Amino acid sequence: MKRVQNYLNLLLLSGVLSVLISYTGYNNDDEEPEINPIIGTRTISDVNLVTEFGNMSVKEFLMDLAVYLK
Repeated sequence: MKRVQNYLNLLLLSGVLSVLISYTGYNNDDEEPEINPIIGTRTISDVNLVTEFGNMSVKEFLMDLAVYLK
């Protein structure tokens, strides 16, 4: 009888803890979300990419490399 009573007490305790954890984890989504200034829409209007190897452009470098590897 004592063993059954311990089992029922444990079951009751786990049920109460489950309800409390579920209730405290509830989040009301009716509130307006905070606006994060880091997250947003960014637009890129112009990109100027210059890559050089020494004093040669990428095209010149690859052409010299192809001649060197032959």
